[in-house]
Amino acid sequence: MIRRGDDRAVTVQIGAILLLAIVFSALALYQVNAVPEQNRGVEFDHNERVEGDLLELRDSILTTGTTGTTQGVSIELGTQYESRVAAVNPPHPTGTLQTIESESNVTIEYPNSAADDTFETRQLVYEPGYHEYQNAPRTVVEHSLVYNEFDDAAVSVGEQQLIGSERITLLLLDGDLHEQTSGTASVSVESLDPVRTKTLESGTKLTLPTERIDRWTSEIDDTDGVRHVDSDPDDDTVTIELETEFELEIARVGVGSGGSSDSGFSIRSDRSSGDGNRTTGQYDISFDGVSGGAATCDSEAGCNYYVSSGSVASFEAIADAEAASFDFAYETTGNVTMESFDEDRDAGTVQLEATGDGTFDLFVSSGGSGESITVDVRQGVVVRSVEPLDPVEAGADLDVEITVENLHADDRTQNVTLLVDGDRDGSFDEVDSSEETIGTGETETVTLTYRTQGDDSPQIDVRGATDEDADGVVSTAEVYELDDLLDVRIVNTNAPVTEGETLEVTADVRQTWGADVTLEVDGDVVDATSVNEDGEVTLTWETNSGDAGDRTIIVTASGWFSAPSDSEVVTVDAEPDTLSVDEFTVDDQSGNQVDLDVDWTVSDSDGALETVTVSLENEAGDEVDSQRVDVSGTTASGETELRVRGNPDAQTYTVTVTVSDGESEIIRTETVEYAG
Repeated sequence: MIRRGDDRAVTVQIGAILLLAIVFSALALYQVNAVPEQNRGVEFDHNERVEGDLLELRDSILTTGTTGTTQGVSIELGTQYESRVAAVNPPHPTGTLQTIESESNVTIEYPNSAADDTFETRQLVYEPGYHEYQNAPRTVVEHSLVYNEFDDAAVSVGEQQLIGSERITLLLLDGDLHEQTSGTASVSVESLDPVRTKTLESGTKLTLPTERIDRWTSEIDDTDGVRHVDSDPDDDTVTIELETEFELEIARVGVGSGGSSDSGFSIRSDRSSGDGNRTTGQYDISFDGVSGGAATCDSEAGCNYYVSSGSVASFEAIADAEAASFDFAYETTGNVTMESFDEDRDAGTVQLEATGDGTFDLFVSSGGSGESITVDVRQGVVVRSVEPLDPVEAGADLDVEITVENLHADDRTQNVTLLVDGDRDGSFDEVDSSEETIGTGETETVTLTYRTQGDDSPQIDVRGATDEDADGVVSTAEVYELDDLLDVRIVNTNAPVTEGETLEVTADVRQTWGADVTLEVDGDVVDATSVNEDGEVTLTWETNSGDAGDRTIIVTASGWFSAPSDSEVVTVDAEPDTLSVDEFTVDDQSGNQVDLDVDWTVSDSDGALETVTVSLENEAGDEVDSQRVDVSGTTASGETELRVRGNPDAQTYTVTVTVSDGESEIIRTETVEYAG
């Protein structure tokens, strides 16, 4: 017998080989196509993150240059690919951040001057080392501008901070930095030379070294007060001319290592003071002890001074020079917000208001030296308002309402004090005081009294203060004098009043043999009385609808020999509408005909509703349908049908709802587009 061969095993082997080939082909396609695309996404996302890091580095340079602090900034130079089981990644991409010496210097050319100021500076450049994101930009930090540099264009990342509103902030970079890694690098930023300041006149030219002239040209075109006047592609510089006066702040900042202070760092034609030219060269400065609104901290408190949250404090610096100019800056920590910061650089003073709970460092620099103090912002008992109950006659008591608030986390007992400056020359004398206990977070109003003097007319300044808020709040009080024989003064009104209400006018009358007192409103006498003794008298005017507006009132005291008077302008407000269309919707059911359902709700706070009229006008202004509904009470609602037959043309219709109480009405309208 002849036996046939069995080839079934061969078929199984061929199938396995084909399946394995398919798997390897799929892996190859995944490696060639999917892996590069996924890695490109990782690189693209990283590039966006590193842009944010470089903006933070730019901001740190600005802060360090203007405050004199030292900071460290983390920059994510490279990134990591995701781990793979069946595919292979290239090495993790790295990035390089380095300082590059500019080919030219920063130059300040002053108008009508043969001498210029010239300064060296550097640029910061980030170079990515991606494998797949082939057209990734090179990112440059240059004179506070961060921009992405592509092969044929440059795009800004954020706005330049060099030229602001009436101020130019120029930070010169020094130091050697060269960091290359696939991870995160820490970059140190330190102050080398503190801020120098001066006023730049209109016509001053500022020349900047740059890698992209076109980018700075575009930035200058979008900045007020300056214009682009020149570019030099050979030197890679752009020149800006000032069209108005700017205040220049210039300082040197170290990035990386190797930066050093420059003892000759200065600027020409420094700002002059009232005593002549500003002192140049090195000299010492310091803060001058306790200043207004601040108190000295205890030795173990960790601060130099403390202020109450929400109060105004002032600090003064002094210099070992006759004519110095001072530069102030601050940096807050904790939950502190600087609400205002007003500095007088020539006088060496700064007035500020800080709120919250924490501390702030206050810096001052001048003449190549500087000093800082730490100020603690505390939740204190502070004055919120001072309201004198004026006017009063000279010699009478003036009551003053002082409202204080306790910002502490516990109850506090404080002296609330009233001080008076009768000459209004800034010299206050304490006249009354009261010890008060105020609960945490509570507000309390304390009334204190001052007996006015004969020479206090016509005005005095009054100050309310507490132990923790010595500056407090200052208000002005009116003090008047009356003639010994016959005189009159308006001392109070209840204005503003609303139409229909009564205006009350209180007048102080001085008389000897009796007097007739009248009240006029815009020339018409509305009330009168007679008096036989000195003192206050009240006259009234019953206002009516239509009296709204500013009205001149005159109080006249008529005696035997004269008729003195006093006048004032008061306001009468219009009577508020009691009627209202509260809801108004139009449901368009139109087809070949206009078919509208109008839902409405109306109200009258006086409860005098009478009618609601719903009407429809065509584009020509003709009323084509109208429905009137009688209503009553304070509220009413309903649905009204409006119709137009006869296949009208396409046009805009106006729906009007009018609600009336018989004396007045309120109207609301809506438009409806009819397609025809």
